[in-house]
Amino acid sequence: MRVYLSIDLDYWETERSPKAATRFFKKLFGELDLPIMTALHHHHLVPHINSVKPDTVINIDAHSDIADKHDESPLEEGNWANFVDCQGTFIWRYSRASCLTHRTGYCHRTGLNPFETNCSGWARVKKTRGLARIPWSSIVGVGVCLSPEWLNENQEAVSYPIEALDFLELCGRWWVYGGRFRVGRSDMEKGIGAYSPRLIKGVKNGLHLPSC
Repeated sequence: MRVYLSIDLDYWETERSPKAATRFFKKLFGELDLPIMTALHHHHLVPHINSVKPDTVINIDAHSDIADKHDESPLEEGNWANFVDCQGTFIWRYSRASCLTHRTGYCHRTGLNPFETNCSGWARVKKTRGLARIPWSSIVGVGVCLSPEWLNENQEAVSYPIEALDFLELCGRWWVYGGRFRVGRSDMEKGIGAYSPRLIKGVKNGLHLPSC
């Protein structure tokens, strides 16, 4: 099994303290000695996922990010799973029961639920609550996205990964140009220029070295 671990920081959006996210990322950094792709929005990770060629994607996220494959919407953060070049297994690790509604976590916009109907293009689509039993030994690629619009101004809950993965500059850019004044959103949406994904190396050893 070749697993890509795709992590959205909004998984911890309702946490009142940074303890849960800190505990998970310290576990991740301790278990894996892999470079980590970081991005502003989740759909910016798709090229990296495809380059790794996994047969399984685990999406740790407050949102499912998968839709009916017949939905002709362009690539965006709510349907990126449909653009991954993999026909294996997609597993959504959601944080709380309330994620299982269209108001909160589900992203499909048609009447077809990918978790109940074979409509996504994936061979298997599963969902599991929580972060227990992550198959660390099978992970061949990791990506983490900031998703600042979905953190609901609760960046404190993810302060540890924000600093460890060098997200501080993106946080500042979003606060100035994206979240508050809503200008320059094209580059932010496309993940280009100053908002291009970055591969972070040496996180396990505290080096935080971007390779590009």
